[in-house]
Amino acid sequence: MITYNHRQFIAQAIESVLSQETDFPIELVIGEDCSNDGTRAIVEHYGRQHPGRVRLLLHPANVGAHPNSLAVLDSCRGEFIAMLEGDDYWTDPRKLQLQVEFLDSHPEMALCHTLTEHVRTSNGATTSLGMWPLAEFRREAGADDLIASNFIMTASVMFRRAWMPRHEASDPVLNVGDWHLWYLLAEKGPVGFLDTPTAAYRIHDHNNFARLSGHEQSAQIAQALFFMASKSHPVRWRRISRQAEHFSTRAASGQTGPIKAAEVLWRLCRMNPHTRTPWGRFLLLAPGVQWTILKRKLRLATRLKSALASLRG
Repeated sequence: MITYNHRQFIAQAIESVLSQETDFPIELVIGEDCSNDGTRAIVEHYGRQHPGRVRLLLHPANVGAHPNSLAVLDSCRGEFIAMLEGDDYWTDPRKLQLQVEFLDSHPEMALCHTLTEHVRTSNGATTSLGMWPLAEFRREAGADDLIASNFIMTASVMFRRAWMPRHEASDPVLNVGDWHLWYLLAEKGPVGFLDTPTAAYRIHDHNNFARLSGHEQSAQIAQALFFMASKSHPVRWRRISRQAEHFSTRAASGQTGPIKAAEVLWRLCRMNPHTRTPWGRFLLLAPGVQWTILKRKLRLATRLKSALASLRG
């Protein structure tokens, strides 16, 4: 479990783990990333109350979500790993038992996930937004499926620790959840799915990724895809790179002007691990980006002209 400034939610997250009903021991490893809202005091309380079940990683300074997650994963000692962030929670007390039984009976599976309820918390009230993933992904899946979309919710996952990809010091810091981890695991074996709700993903005012603008999200997705391409099997890297370039153009097209758009596009093109000529890819993609920006400005000018005409009328 990773947490940062989750004072309002962290107790529910921890309790949902401690209330799991299993016929095997579990250990909860919490990476507390130097919160400034009192979260640390809460996790320290649970660490004192459950010394044999809760183990704390208390960072002396804020390291960020991705490095915190890597530190927690490296500290896990069990045969299986289930992940949960401090603002989400598990809803089924048999979640871990169900998933261990599934993976034990399907040794070819790299990981499994379940239905996850999306909930929104605002002003102290929580409302349901429905279940994820979409119906088309409620089945066994593979690495090819994960190139097109990240349909797996972190709070619902369990995977084999022995199959966890090795992290290199040169790997980039990623901020799009764990999409790359699911993909790299799926290259080692199929992705199983349990058609039962076991977790809740919470949307609130301080979600790191959700509060980014559309073009900022596209830039983060492109970076993650280029990283996946760098680690991918040769039969898939070209498809992943094209998907990354698609999000690169979306990120650049969302900029306010052509110079900034060119800077963003060039920065992302340089991340492509499978091209020796990033300038070539840049020159190929740039005209489409500039045309998109021009069309947006023309539409804005047309709407402004129409609004002025209405005022004069």
